[in-house]
Amino acid sequence: MTKQIIKYRLFFGSEKMKKKKLLSIIFSCALILVSSGCANNLLNNNQSINKEDYNTFDGYIVEGTTNETTTKETTVPFHDEDKYMYATENLNLRSDYNTNSDILDEIDKFEKVKLIKTNNTWSYVSYNNNENGYVSNDYLGELGNTFVEVDISDQKLYLYVDNNLDYTADVVTGKKGVYDTRLGCNPIYEMDNTGRLLKGPGYEDGVYVKRWMPFDGGIGLHDASWRTNFGSDAYINGSHGCVNMKFEDVDYVYDNVKVGTKVLVHN
Repeated sequence: MTKQIIKYRLFFGSEKMKKKKLLSIIFSCALILVSSGCANNLLNNNQSINKEDYNTFDGYIVEGTTNETTTKETTVPFHDEDKYMYATENLNLRSDYNTNSDILDEIDKFEKVKLIKTNNTWSYVSYNNNENGYVSNDYLGELGNTFVEVDISDQKLYLYVDNNLDYTADVVTGKKGVYDTRLGCNPIYEMDNTGRLLKGPGYEDGVYVKRWMPFDGGIGLHDASWRTNFGSDAYINGSHGCVNMKFEDVDYVYDNVKVGTKVLVHN
């Protein structure tokens, strides 16, 4: 009986070892097959992108064996716009939304443009109401739906309400070459219709104004009852920097703007 048990154990142990060896062989074969499959997949993946399958990839145009970059925006479609903005820097008006396209004109810093359509990277705009082209959105600033435009060259003030020209007035800006009104785009930060005594170099006793709307430090829109001439070349003997207006004009502007309304001043 004891001999039979020993023989059985020896036989059982032998079968167990056989099973372990068999499992080890199967596992090794599986690893070889998996490794072979992974290698094939890597090879296939490396060969999956080619010019026959894809026309473009990551902004490159594949043509023959030459990759050529493009600056044209192709992923975001244009949508219509109808509002005014201004140039925050001198910028080019181009024939296409592409930095390689022709330059149609140069737009000076703080000049106004009207948006026609945009894709949030480039905008198609109207400049000076008679020339259309593309400009980069990186150099455009917001004006809001209601804003005031002061054109120093023409000595004119334009009031836009809901993006439409609502009112035009003759003005006198800072004395040319001495107290030039600063160019820029700034919001009105105070509105006073109770009367204000303004003082400065050369008028220490001050001048009284009925409407006062400062937008750039001590520079503001106000009436100037002591003046008889506005517009044209009157600014050659102009103000100390403020935008002088007839009372009826400044009164109208006062009633249609508020604190925060932007004033754009340009040549």
